Amino acid sequence: VTSMVGCAQPMALSFPFERPVFMKEHTNGLYDVVPYFLSKFFVEIPVVMCQTLLGVSISYLLMALQSQFLMLWTANFLLGIASASIAIMLGCIANRVSDAVELFPLAFIPQLVLGGFLIQMDQVPKFLRWVKWICPLKMAGNLCLLTEFREDTPANNQTLSDNSVTRGKEWLYATILIVMIVVFRTTGALILKRKAAHFM
Repeated sequence: VTSMVGCAQPMALSFPFERPVFMKEHTNGLYDVVPYFLSKFFVEIPVVMCQTLLGVSISYLLMALQSQFLMLWTANFLLGIASASIAIMLGCIANRVSDAVELFPLAFIPQLVLGGFLIQMDQVPKFLRWVKWICPLKMAGNLCLLTEFREDTPANNQTLSDNSVTRGKEWLYATILIVMIVVFRTTGALILKRKAAHFM
C-alpha cells in the first residue's frame, strides 16, 4: 500500500501544476505529448526504484520476510509505476489540483476493498470480482504472496487460496501490471493531447 500511495500521490498533485507549462510550450511547438510523457517516465523510473527499494528494504528486515528480495522489490516497483501511471492519468483529467485530490481516493480506495486486502475475494459480490484484474495493488499483492509463500505446504496453499492467488501465474500478474502501465500512460497522453488541441 505504501508503494502504491507513496508513488502515486506526488504525481497526482504535481501534474496539474506542470500542465499549464506543457500547454504553453506545446502550443509554441517546442515539443509534443509523446516526448513529454517519455521524458517524465524515464525521470520517474529511478525515483520510484529508489523509493520502493527503501520501503522494501525496511519492510523486509523489520518483518523478517522469507521472500526473494529481488522478486519482492520488483513487485513493489511495478506497483509504484502502475500507481503513478493512474495518478498521471488522473492529473491529465483534472483541471485543477483540487480536482486531482478529489479523484485520487476514487481510484485508490476501491483497490483496497476489491483487491482482497480488507475482505476476501469470495466476499466481494460476483459482479464486481472482475475488477481485481485491473487493480495494480491486487496484481502486485499476488506477486508478493507468491514469493513469500513459495514453498508448497498446506498452510501456504491455504493462504494463497484464501487470497485468490494461483501458483505459476507470476508472469501473468507481472504482464498485467506492465499492460496497466502502458494503458494508463497512453490514456493520459491521449487526454492531454486532446486538451492541448483545444488549448490552441
